[in-house]
Amino acid sequence: MIGNNIKNLRKKKGWSQELLATKCGLHRNSIYNIEKSATMPGMPQIKAIANAFEISVDELFDADTVLVAELVAENLFPNDEQKAIEYKESHLLEELEDEQLIFIANYYKQIDEVFIRETRIVHDSLLQREMIGAFNSLNRRGKFEALDRIHEMLHNQRYFNEPNNN
Repeated sequence: MIGNNIKNLRKKKGWSQELLATKCGLHRNSIYNIEKSATMPGMPQIKAIANAFEISVDELFDADTVLVAELVAENLFPNDEQKAIEYKESHLLEELEDEQLIFIANYYKQIDEVFIRETRIVHDSLLQREMIGAFNSLNRRGKFEALDRIHEMLHNQRYFNEPNNN
């Protein structure tokens, strides 16, 4: 579970919940609840926590496997750093639990939704620039007719954005 991974990483670094919360911009109670699996953090919190530990989100989910592999590698090869690294890397290929896979799938879905939303914003901005440019190229009479057409469109529901049900 991600809560255990966060707790183990925090303890490995010797950090208090308060220190981790400060590094993440979260409240200490949030860290406590996440570690106890009382709440599931959202993607902004997950990213903040991963950044505080200076690891990727994927590594945050797989932290237990990483910690175990590191401990075993350090004990098996205490004087050979290269062999320890090779051992650790070869043993990090364990399967993720179902809930981790679901969370990662949801994470990538959220990234896609943000990308689509940002793409729409950029597209709308380009449309606005094009409309302003076209409007500015009209003579006075053309500008009044364009405004009349916009007013007509404002009274027709088919020209309105559909409400967001999020």
